[in-house]
Amino acid sequence: MEVKVCFITAYEVNYQALRAVFPAATTTDDIGCFIQKPVDVDDFIKHIEAELR
Repeated sequence: MEVKVCFITAYEVNYQALRAVFPAATTTDDIGCFIQKPVDVDDFIKHIEAELR
């Protein structure tokens, strides 16, 4: 079973902390769904729909 996760935060990405959780990631783009607040509702829905595909 594959679990999909979206991170939602109001702060900048702490790259070192994310590398500790996702050691195989070479960039923050490799981490997957990362949403930074403030986010428009339409953009939020687009992020979630993209992850569910």
